[in-house]
Amino acid sequence: MLVNLKSPMTARELLETANNEYGASWKQLSEVQSRLKWSRDLGLVELREYENNHYYLTELGIRFISSIDVEPTLGVAKEPEFVPPSEWALQIALKNNDSKNANIGFLVGGSTGFISAAIQILKFVDDGVPEATFYSFLAQQYELSKSSAKSAISTLTRLGLIVRSGADSIRTSALGEKWLSTPTAIDFACICHASCCCLFELLGLFDNKPVDSKTLSLLATERYGIKLSSEYILARLNILRAAGLVVKTSSLKFTVANCVSEIPEALISRIDNNPEPKDESVTLSALSINELIAELWEAARDSQHPHRLEKAVSEAFGRLGYRCALLGGSGETDVLLYANAASKYAYKVAVDAKSTANGSVDSSQVDFDTLKLHRKKHNADHLIVVGYDFTEKRLLDRATEHDVLLVGIRHLEKLLKSQLLFPLSSQDLRILFSKPGVIDLDLLSPAIDTMKRHASLLAETLKTLLSQNEDPVFGGVMTARDVYWVVRNNGGLVNLSLIEVKEMLGFLSSPLVGCIGKSGDGYYAIGSFQDAARRLSFLADACQG
Repeated sequence: MLVNLKSPMTARELLETANNEYGASWKQLSEVQSRLKWSRDLGLVELREYENNHYYLTELGIRFISSIDVEPTLGVAKEPEFVPPSEWALQIALKNNDSKNANIGFLVGGSTGFISAAIQILKFVDDGVPEATFYSFLAQQYELSKSSAKSAISTLTRLGLIVRSGADSIRTSALGEKWLSTPTAIDFACICHASCCCLFELLGLFDNKPVDSKTLSLLATERYGIKLSSEYILARLNILRAAGLVVKTSSLKFTVANCVSEIPEALISRIDNNPEPKDESVTLSALSINELIAELWEAARDSQHPHRLEKAVSEAFGRLGYRCALLGGSGETDVLLYANAASKYAYKVAVDAKSTANGSVDSSQVDFDTLKLHRKKHNADHLIVVGYDFTEKRLLDRATEHDVLLVGIRHLEKLLKSQLLFPLSSQDLRILFSKPGVIDLDLLSPAIDTMKRHASLLAETLKTLLSQNEDPVFGGVMTARDVYWVVRNNGGLVNLSLIEVKEMLGFLSSPLVGCIGKSGDGYYAIGSFQDAARRLSFLADACQG
């Protein structure tokens, strides 16, 4: 609309332009007038009543339209240049894959700039970079939040274009390097087709006439038995459009380009021989912790597929040590957590997962009366609501009032990463429920400090005994009191007690652990630190069941 106002126009003239040149089907002037009002409020347009009610661009409006790209009118829409796919890309696309995803994911750069963005990203991470550096890069180049950057990593990893080079670092994969050598949009489409269902197959649904995404969604269900939302269809159309296979004929409709005949028929029709794609969250148990966290961030905003977040949340709490029952369904709690403990100390938690397209969960999306019924139905001791984020004051107040714990994805991420370093028990985690409202992870500090203290005492005890191996007088044998004084004088542990030392010596010298020996009231080292680590690792493996 703004571009058309390079020449002053009335509201009715703008309505006719929208219908005739952009394929709109507006019948009322209100569609145009609402847009004109927004533009006037922003200072981009002015109305000159003294000039027959014509609208003009302001100086700000002129500067604004010079900095943006706009959709072509129906009369000037043209096919982008088609470049045939590379042989290697074609082979990837033709390879059988019965685990294709419905969601392509988040592509940086938007509907028209994702190819150039992918090139820039893969070049940036080519030799490997820490994730924190990557987050800063995307924030600077594309003004993306950390959560969006995590979604970008998840998407590019799923496409096979980047891989992890460490626990917290990423780099360009061999496939990414190959695509970078000649980064065409058609080869990118082939890569997407290999991991996402119903991409090239969309080309067989047009029937030589323009259609919109909603129609294609219905046709995909009818012809292929695959349910894809209009949003997912649009993401695929943008990829096909960049590859020169689809042309946008209006603001809502698309048609196939003439060059589609150069795409092998096997790519367009092979879906008939494919099984229905699996839900991408089915294999969550195989994900690394970083991949699971990325899935949580992405699923929390996938409001069209709420079960996706429910599955990710269930997997996350399972890794925190809970036994999880994934329930879901109408009138049912989403996930039920069971603390693995004796019945006297066991407890249950009902979890409600809230996925929201715009991020933060608000009070209108949480039914506290229903949560109360869930608590009663399952005899749950505690209630949790998990969502992208919780900031609305009314929601926080109501959660506190109803004794409900609110867990944002950033909190769940911190908890999962902390659990890798300090594996707390479900009894340790129960303190989190003592303070309803937004979860307070600082409540875990005492338990974490205790675990750190035990680890330090174990290391100091072994080091002390090993240091006396060559002692010619006592032959390396030390009493609990001897060990206590040496460890205490080293100053590493504050307020150390003799009881703590005796308990640690008893643990390490037990027949099951056997990391140190016992002779009367004395203790002595057996082997090295590495020997102790191997024995403890063996016992850890036995705990896996």
